[in-house]
Amino acid sequence: MLVTLEWLEEFSDTRLPGGPRGLSDHCSVVIEAARVGRGPRPFRSLDSWFTHEGFLRMVKEEWRSLGEVRFLDKLKAMTIPLGRWHRENFGSMDMKIKKFEEEIKKVDDMVSNGVHDGTLEARRKALVSSCKRWRNNRIDALMIHGRVLSNQARIKVAIRDFYKDLYQQEVSPNVGFRNGLVMQIDVEEATELELMPSVEEIKETVWDCESTQAPERDRYNMNFIKKCWEEVGQEFTGAVLDFFQSSRLPRDSNITWVALAPKFVGAKEIKDLRPISMVGCVYKVISKKMGFGHIWKGWIKECLCSASMSVMINGSPTKPFKMERGLRQGDPLSPFLFVLVLDVLHRMIREAVRNGRIYPLLVGRDNIELSHLQFADDTILFCPTEEETIRNYKRLLRCFELMSGLSINFEKASFIPVNSDRHWARKMCQLLGCKAESLPVRYLGISLGANMRLVKTWKPVIDKVEDKLSLWKAKTLNKAGKLVLIKSVLNSLPIYYLSLYKMPKTVAEKLISLQRRFLWSKENGRNGIPLVKWEVVMAPKKAGGLGIGDAVIRNTALLFKWWWRFSKEDYPLWKKVVCSCNNLNPNEMLCGQTIPTRGFLEGYLPVTNQ
Repeated sequence: MLVTLEWLEEFSDTRLPGGPRGLSDHCSVVIEAARVGRGPRPFRSLDSWFTHEGFLRMVKEEWRSLGEVRFLDKLKAMTIPLGRWHRENFGSMDMKIKKFEEEIKKVDDMVSNGVHDGTLEARRKALVSSCKRWRNNRIDALMIHGRVLSNQARIKVAIRDFYKDLYQQEVSPNVGFRNGLVMQIDVEEATELELMPSVEEIKETVWDCESTQAPERDRYNMNFIKKCWEEVGQEFTGAVLDFFQSSRLPRDSNITWVALAPKFVGAKEIKDLRPISMVGCVYKVISKKMGFGHIWKGWIKECLCSASMSVMINGSPTKPFKMERGLRQGDPLSPFLFVLVLDVLHRMIREAVRNGRIYPLLVGRDNIELSHLQFADDTILFCPTEEETIRNYKRLLRCFELMSGLSINFEKASFIPVNSDRHWARKMCQLLGCKAESLPVRYLGISLGANMRLVKTWKPVIDKVEDKLSLWKAKTLNKAGKLVLIKSVLNSLPIYYLSLYKMPKTVAEKLISLQRRFLWSKENGRNGIPLVKWEVVMAPKKAGGLGIGDAVIRNTALLFKWWWRFSKEDYPLWKKVVCSCNNLNPNEMLCGQTIPTRGFLEGYLPVTNQ
């Protein structure tokens, strides 16, 4: 990189760090100019503050010095002394970033000089991965109307205009819901839902909120409110109660910050960014205490119609704009409202099936009708290879759009044909305006249609465990710390898979191998000598073991939950399908029936033939 002295004098704050080397023996060169600002960054609370013994005392003194001021104004005023205290006690973040860069360079130089082992390589990959995630979350360039913009001011304006237009109210026909499509509650239920929450209920709701999530719109996360409850609790409770008494939200409490997270590496268009809303602490507690009674219209109208939005671009918020439609992802109230509306879609589909407009899929010997499945905002529609049914599905969804105001995004939808003609499938995709996919597909975190006996299907689980139990982490932990991490990883990562599918023997052996290598590894990352048999490590502490547990036994125990549900639940849809496809009697215990070892249940349930 060649520059002139005049250029350096003009841009004296320019830095030229090397990027991650990756697998190549070269590294990229990145020019960073401190002069190019990304806009003001808002204040936010940090959980690390509570490790300082003088923090709570400082908050107590500053909070009381503010006097009788509105609660949200007090929180805003507290940002000044908190920011000053942070700089005095935690120092500059620039120094920490510089130290992080020096660590990356040190590891990179060691690899370049031939000092190389498995632990060092794992550490280098972790640092490079961290650096990539940091860079991937930044928006340095964006494709707008076919042109690539790199000017931060123009990017901020373009994104703000996009979301402002998205939440603009459109003129549409006024179509109402027919009687019977919406369930009604009685007067007694409505009266109970209008009761004012007590002080104890408000505090309980605060403690139910996630503590360590990113700071909310009012710049404080819920951990700050909990830790400082002795000082701020009374005024916080008063702000919440005031809403339920007046049906008016405190000023500036319903402005939402929207952070944009890339859906994949290399995102270049606005549609490739996932918006995540951050609402204020007071609003979050109010929405978690929301009830629907006689005056619920006023409450919900205030919560929805007073909402404004500000988009965070590289940590800097845009100018707020009014939201005229839509629900905010991240708003605790949104899922409840969404489910209420989606229940109408469920009833519309059910009625269309009943009057013959839509033909459902017939499953098993008993011809179980399967038209749709819903989970929150995810919906799967089933139908035979019949064009008229698909056309009626599209007409029904359009009617639902007009009635509810919710727009179906067919670009995100997928058409998944099973044993169907390819030409017919392409024609249906054009009709619906969606893309075609084939099984297996990823849905709600699992692979639908995948062969669960294959090791490659379990690769996501193995990769996550291997990443969490990497050798460079083992160097920094003693035996007790390693045990805690192993138990934490096993109790969190694969549980979702283990509760649905029978784990192959090869996968179980691989997971045990990763645990064993991590626990017995030496400080230099090399394999160590096992001190006891692995059976002792897995055994419960009461039996003289270390309590890690056996993944195979845990898998079997989780799967037997379905046996318990089969015997306890009346006759839900999943039980109907299982019985119809496997010639089972729903009124008898599974242990007394012959369960097929091949076919529908293979790889899903523990098999015990009596």
